[in-house]
Amino acid sequence: MEVLLSGQGDRRLQWHASYVVARAEEQLAGRWVPRSRDQRHAFYADATYALNPRWQFSAAWQFHTGWPTTDVVYSLATLNNGRRVVVSANGPVYGLRLPDYHRLDLRATRRFKLKRGEVRVYVDIFNAYDRTNLLGYDHRVTVSGTQVTDVKEPREQLPFLPSLGVSWEF
Repeated sequence: MEVLLSGQGDRRLQWHASYVVARAEEQLAGRWVPRSRDQRHAFYADATYALNPRWQFSAAWQFHTGWPTTDVVYSLATLNNGRRVVVSANGPVYGLRLPDYHRLDLRATRRFKLKRGEVRVYVDIFNAYDRTNLLGYDHRVTVSGTQVTDVKEPREQLPFLPSLGVSWEF
């Protein structure tokens, strides 16, 4: 289910906001489990302010609950020849959730009118407050004697990322 609101202040301000509550599941081995990108709750809001015909400023914020992930456990198994190998076993499929995701993106745009169209120069800031959002975990497994150590290292999405761009419409 989604609720979407949008509005306009004076002619210079436009905004949108939406909230979604959803469930994405699939049946595996007779059991219903969340899908890999299941987001139970999601919220999005953006606003654009046109200072004048040349300058425009935008902000967009998004949030969603953490994606499902599957836990992995490592141990040693002894082979018939006496050698030991590291084996992994998965926990319940998508039985854990990553932390919630959110970020703020900003943009400033300057327009230049030309004889043949319009040039727009913009500066974007992706993830303006440098939030660490996770894609999952990498595992660093080490063996010392009969001891198996698993260090989960977060696999991060893009950090604070400024960019500059130019577009020409003609």
